[in-house]
Amino acid sequence: MDDPRHRPPAAPVCPVSRPALLQLRGVGWAARSGCPTLADISFTVQAGQVLGLAGPPGAGTSVLLRLLCRALPPTRGAVLLHGRDLWLIPPHEAARSVAAVLQAPVDPGLTLRQLVALGRQACRATGRPGWRDAEAVAEVLERLNLAPLARRRFGTLRPGDRQLARLACALAQDPALVVLDRPADPDEARHLPALLHHLRRLGLAAVCALPETAPVPDAVDRVIRLQHGRILTEDPAALSPASLVGRRGR
Repeated sequence: MDDPRHRPPAAPVCPVSRPALLQLRGVGWAARSGCPTLADISFTVQAGQVLGLAGPPGAGTSVLLRLLCRALPPTRGAVLLHGRDLWLIPPHEAARSVAAVLQAPVDPGLTLRQLVALGRQACRATGRPGWRDAEAVAEVLERLNLAPLARRRFGTLRPGDRQLARLACALAQDPALVVLDRPADPDEARHLPALLHHLRRLGLAAVCALPETAPVPDAVDRVIRLQHGRILTEDPAALSPASLVGRRGR
């Protein structure tokens, strides 16, 4: 009879190596004038991580965010999503993995429900909206506790609700990664920590531009600081320059 005590030890199980959710390899971007705005940017973001980008005006954070959401193509290097070149993925398929909360103007006459429904258009290949789209919009409104405001027009919302509305539009794409630009309105900028906590609670990864002098939100795992279009430092959030500035100001 086989005695389990005399069996040879089982071979160790090697974990399967998975590609990062997002990976940048030597990414650069230059305008037609040839003067580079970004040069040699490399980093990774794993599923569920929150990465902050900091830097003075002109450092390149906004351009970098637009590279991550297909608004601009890199002129050098590659942006990889799940190990695939972002620009070789069909747009509607890419939209199901990465969504953006950019500070573009929003029609103030749109209702909150109509704005969130726009997020479904990006990830739909063809055809008219169907029952699944309506269901997805309702789910997002419930997840962010916005259902009572569904009929309110965007222009009548408070600053915090406007930021939540932008986030809801992005979440309607059902992404794994959300890219957030720095709010231009100071009243809306104060609500960035709350947005990141929502993403953390939902288990989503994020890359966000941080205000230069404000404390780093608790939900941020690490911060990359840019200067003159290059990575100057990469630190855990607790050691980031923006965090230290915020502490000195207290």
